[in-house]
Amino acid sequence: MSSTGRAGVALPRAKAPPARTAERFLDPFEPFLVGAGAVFLFLLAWEFYGRSGLVSRSLVVPPSEIAAAGWNLTSSGRIWPDLAISAQEYGLGFSLAVLVAVPLGLLAGFLSPLRHLLNPYISVLYATPRAAYLPLLLVWIGVGMELKVLFIFLSAFFPIILNVIGGVLALEFEWLRVAQSFGARRLFLFRSVVIPGSVPFIATGLRLGASRAFVGLVVAELYASNQGLGFFMQLAGIQFRTADLFFGVLLVAAFGVLSNVLLSRLEARFSRWRPGVGAGAR
Repeated sequence: MSSTGRAGVALPRAKAPPARTAERFLDPFEPFLVGAGAVFLFLLAWEFYGRSGLVSRSLVVPPSEIAAAGWNLTSSGRIWPDLAISAQEYGLGFSLAVLVAVPLGLLAGFLSPLRHLLNPYISVLYATPRAAYLPLLLVWIGVGMELKVLFIFLSAFFPIILNVIGGVLALEFEWLRVAQSFGARRLFLFRSVVIPGSVPFIATGLRLGASRAFVGLVVAELYASNQGLGFFMQLAGIQFRTADLFFGVLLVAAFGVLSNVLLSRLEARFSRWRPGVGAGAR
């Protein structure tokens, strides 16, 4: 096939570029491949640097030795009691924060007198670093599971309740006006408009609260504990068991990433429910 130019000269028609089948096939896997490649190169450089003799093995341990230490800890069962204690404390503290912060945040966002009543306490306690509470909690409660559960609760409570209150205040005011114009009672508004409209913000608060709760777990176990993953890392550092210490840090990172991914998926699932910026306080 050809086309004719202005001077009547036949011009060959340009061929369509060949389909890039291979590239299109790899497109969905590109983030994983790039990320995995970056991690592999980092581990390779780490292994080479750790075995080069440029730095002491007590400071930088090659990944192969960390993997061997992890295998020994898991196969011998030495790490499992500490992991079980940390998982129990985390589950109790975070679950308690969710059970208290979500309903209280919904009510505080919907009822302005309750919101004004809680606002000074939330503002002061949220602005204070949670680590500052540890000495006082240690005096009041002592070393034990109760201290760590309470500290995890405080770490997760404020991100959750602030996001829930913000979600209620972000609801479109027209939704409530329309429902009220049809004679809807406040209980019906709360159950049928406020709660469903706040679900995406609740999911966001849970994701932020979960990460803060995990930080609170590690801080509490490092500061005031005789068991758990944080205590295991502290003891490994004191005894210069660097490979065990690195493995503990990797466990903390893996658990944090896993919880963040799971809750991010939950947030993405409900993100389509997110309303536009609304009219706030009532």
